[in-house]
Amino acid sequence: MKKLLFTGIILTLVCLLFASCTAKKRNGNGDLWGTPMQNSVTVSGTARGHNELGIGVELTLVNGKITNVVLDLSNDTLIYTQLVQSRAPEIIIQQNTTNIDTIAGASETTRGIRRAGRKALLQVPGVNESNVYPLRPGDAE
Repeated sequence: MKKLLFTGIILTLVCLLFASCTAKKRNGNGDLWGTPMQNSVTVSGTARGHNELGIGVELTLVNGKITNVVLDLSNDTLIYTQLVQSRAPEIIIQQNTTNIDTIAGASETTRGIRRAGRKALLQVPGVNESNVYPLRPGDAE
């Protein structure tokens, strides 16, 4: 019985340790990038999607939160853009990041959104390589 209790305590502590290591820090304004923002800013970025012509992402941030997302998927393959057009902006706003999980059936288009979104976020005053998310494996252009 003592062994089982000890094992349970150890597992709980390990879980808490991993949870604390992966938590994202937010500053007082609620943004994820560690840079206080008092104004509204609109930024954009483009990157390769499913085909080589590119995907555009325009983000509006108010006080460090993404409040509006406009995707320009007109140069990407239609079947893949239909899968992400209605879902991606909502997910980006809810999660307050363009570093979204891959949408099934549209992997390259989603990667393009992440790449273009990251480029857009790097245009926000005070955001740089050290406080924006790193590229995921396979996301490099």
